[in-house]
Amino acid sequence: MAAGSALIESRGDVVASGSTVEVSGSESVRVGSAGAAMELGGASEGVSVSASSSVELVSGESMAVSSESVSVSAGGALDATAGDVVRVTGESVSVESLTSI
Repeated sequence: MAAGSALIESRGDVVASGSTVEVSGSESVRVGSAGAAMELGGASEGVSVSASSSVELVSGESMAVSSESVSVSAGGALDATAGDVVRVTGESVSVESLTSI
């Protein structure tokens, strides 16, 4: 299918399957549903994942986050748990609290 733009709509499901399913856009690719969206931008744009309720990342073995700078914030509680060890390392590590620790 080749055109300036194409629109696929359905009142039911739209299914694409195969050993590889490839979707590409010259500027970005956006996948969304009611309350959730994932947008893959161009090479310099990055990746954005958002949901109105929760986002869950699951890996059967390991997961890594790597960047020049990483920020994690929460409006309420922020929990870090592990079955074995929780390790924080760095040239300088600080912990701040508005109340006592």
